[in-house]
Amino acid sequence: MLAFFESITISLGKILRTFVDITCAAFKTKELPKEVAARVKRAAAQAAKTGGGPATSGPTSTAIKSKTLNLSTYKLHALGDYVDTIRRFGTTDSYSTQTVRPSCAQYFIATSFRRVNWSIVVPSGGSHVRTSIDFQNSSLSRMLENE
Repeated sequence: MLAFFESITISLGKILRTFVDITCAAFKTKELPKEVAARVKRAAAQAAKTGGGPATSGPTSTAIKSKTLNLSTYKLHALGDYVDTIRRFGTTDSYSTQTVRPSCAQYFIATSFRRVNWSIVVPSGGSHVRTSIDFQNSSLSRMLENE
């Protein structure tokens, strides 16, 4: 299944490059008016932030720029690494990236161990040892009593 995924990823890369070379070259695309307004607003904010102010920063270009499909993005670059990552680590539903602070785990184990009264009872005629746990002082028994 991963070999199929890998071949499809390679095909997708070739198709995208062909699309940019042939189809995108046939059309003249340009910025939308809201993209121009956002660019001018960012430039004015940057000029004000640097202390130059809009008057000394020079003329801000409000001309509409041409746009092309950008294949040099991380999202498209990372597609080639997916198959190798799945081979190394498995699918993302088989592991967790959540970190656990050791101090929290140690605190939980220590407090749980202190709350439980461990006593070993050896029957008078028995050859085996039975472990009994006394939960009278634990928070679990208190919660059960309140119900």
